Amino acid sequence: MSTTPPSKTWAKKIEQDDNNIENAKNSIAKLEADLASDRKERKEAQQSINVAGKDRKEQNNEYQTFFQETTDFMAIVKQVQTILQGQYGSALVQEPDNNQQLLNRGAESMEAHEDQDGSGVLALLSNILNDSETGMELQTANENQSQQEYEQFVQTQNSLINSLTSAIGKDMNTLGTKKQDKLNAEKSKDLHTKEKQEQTAGKAEQKALCKFVMDNGPARQTKLQNEWQALADAVAFLQGMSSQ
Repeated sequence: MSTTPPSKTWAKKIEQDDNNIENAKNSIAKLEADLASDRKERKEAQQSINVAGKDRKEQNNEYQTFFQETTDFMAIVKQVQTILQGQYGSALVQEPDNNQQLLNRGAESMEAHEDQDGSGVLALLSNILNDSETGMELQTANENQSQQEYEQFVQTQNSLINSLTSAIGKDMNTLGTKKQDKLNAEKSKDLHTKEKQEQTAGKAEQKALCKFVMDNGPARQTKLQNEWQALADAVAFLQGMSSQ
């Protein structure tokens, strides 16, 4: 047969319920703070990918423009180079040995100097083409490096996002458990508080009953004694009547 726990037992149970509620509140607060932080970091990571993608696109567009313009420019230079080579080609191959030979050629002297000027232009065009090709190679290498760095950055950020998403999911599950723990502790406290109040009320009733008995005991005892005496007198009277 179970007995009602003493008041100290109820107080201890309620104190434990309060501790459980407080622990659950602290856990919930920490989890909510962690969730807010992780969500913010995840959002920032996604935004950084978007910004990096936009910058990468602009850089690539600049490279494509540079590549196309340089290619077109080199095509024009090559066309000019071809024309000049057709105009001065034979003279450039068979240049005079010295200036004296040029003087001896009389009327051909002017054309020979023009051939030398053509040679300088062709050399300049070759230098321009070489510089353009070098610039394209350098810009292409930079473009490839930038693309590799962008892809590595996106991969790193995506890994971070996946990790944060996993942590958020785990914390959400834990948060749900802690909220249920808090609810259970609150229900337990309500139950123990009610039981304590009922026990306290029962003790008050018992105390009042005891006081009533104590207060009315002597009067009740006298009344009972009188009732017993009256009963005895009645019995004696009846016995006397029967003996006559």
